[in-house]
Formats: sequence, structure tokens, C-alpha cells
Amino acid sequence: MRLSGESINYVLDLQKKKLPRVYCCSSIERLKDLSRGIIYYNGKVKSKLDESNDDSSLVNTLLIFLDEIKDENIMDIEKQLISMNKKEVVLLEAKGIDSIIHKRNLAFSLINRYNINVIKGTKEEINTLIALQNKEENINFNYRGFAKRNNCVLIIEGEKYYITDGYNEFYIKNKNKYFTDEEFIDNVYTGMIASSIGICNNKSEIVQAILISTLSFYIAQKNSMGMIKKQLDNSNYENNIKLINEYLLEEISKIDAKKIKEYGDIEYYFKR
Repeated sequence: MRLSGESINYVLDLQKKKLPRVYCCSSIERLKDLSRGIIYYNGKVKSKLDESNDDSSLVNTLLIFLDEIKDENIMDIEKQLISMNKKEVVLLEAKGIDSIIHKRNLAFSLINRYNINVIKGTKEEINTLIALQNKEENINFNYRGFAKRNNCVLIIEGEKYYITDGYNEFYIKNKNKYFTDEEFIDNVYTGMIASSIGICNNKSEIVQAILISTLSFYIAQKNSMGMIKKQLDNSNYENNIKLINEYLLEEISKIDAKKIKEYGDIEYYFKR
């Protein structure tokens, strides 16, 4: 499968024009990295939720980190989920689901009670969700079945990024070995996804935005390699990490349709 230049241009141009607002349910430490992924990929970070109806108060994407949900903020998150309409998109990051049973039950509750558009996690985290739903509902399904059952898009991180809406399956290359700051890398990618899906009105558009964002992320890593290799200092590990991260962000900000089209085909499968 190959995305058309027209569709890529449309998504990237709309994102630049709209600058979707993302509210991140995360710690201040994590927010620093998320914000960079969001802002460098043409989005805005909303610092707080409020109930006013003016345009400046609107949220396009609600980004929920399961491991960041605390007793003191669960009510605010649920209030936002209840009040959200079809113009807003919810991304659930499944980090922390394996930590304690409370997090597993909370994730299952959120998926069952609210419209969660995108769920992102590792194979282990998503497998935990699937096993939990299988047990509760006495049914058996795989990744596609889980996405179809919950009317969501799954993003699974492994050697390749796996993306499915329950019918289509896509595989895109994952990160380069030089990017060793895995927490920073993952937060930047999550921020890019949160920004991109904020312009979407339906699942088909969400899938397209995720594919473009994932390709953009991989290409940005690949294109930053040349400059990085020239300036790495084997005696200064911390400086190398900082340099690598900065070049990555710079390449993300320069992504355009031409660079994405040059990537080539996406591994793609369709099943009823």
C-alpha cells in the first residue's frame, strides 16, 4: 500500500492550519517530552481542562496515560470523557497496565464505558487487555478482533509498528539503534500521534493520520542519522543523547509529503 501525495498533503496542511489542542493526563516530567512531540508536529498543548465554551477552551485530543491516573484526578478525566462529543478524539496509552490489578480493571472500565478511539501499547500491554476482556466476556479474539469489538484503532510497538482498525492491518518500521533514550522517543511519538488524530472526524481519518505520523517519525529518525554520526562523541554519552534528540525533533518539524512518499510501500493486509 502507498499513501497518495494528495492525501498526505491534505492531512499535513490541515494539521498546520488547525494546530490541534492536546490535553495530556501526565506528569510534568513526561509532559516535557510529550509537548515537544506535539509542538514540533504542529499541535498545541492544553495545560488544563475547563468547562467554558469558548474556542480557546476546546480540546481536540484527550491523551490518557494509564500509569498516570491517580485517585485525585480520575473524576476530572471521567468528567471530560462524559462531556466529549464526536469532534474530540481519545488516545489511551496502556503503560502501567501490568503494574497492579487496579490499573487493569481501570483500563477495562474505561474501554467499556467510554468511546476510546485509539489504544497504544506494547504487545504485552495489549495482550493483558485482550486477556482481561476475554475472561470477562468469555469470548476469544486477536488484535483485529479486539479493535473491531471495541471500535478502536490499535497501535502496538515492537520490532515494527502494528496498526489495525479491526479490518486493515499495517506494519511500519520501528526506531533506529542510535535512539537509545527509549522513554523520550516513545513520548515524542505518542505526542505526534495525539496531535495528528486531533484533526480527524472518523476512524478512517484516524487510521490515515496515524500512518502518516508513524511514517513521519520513522523518516525523521532515518534522516537525522547522517548529521548525528558526524558529531557523536564516544567520551560524552549524555551530550550524545541530547544531540540525537535535538536532531530528531528538527527532522520532525521538516517532514513534508515528498519525504513521506519517498519512503515506499507500507506492509498492508485486509481481512473481513
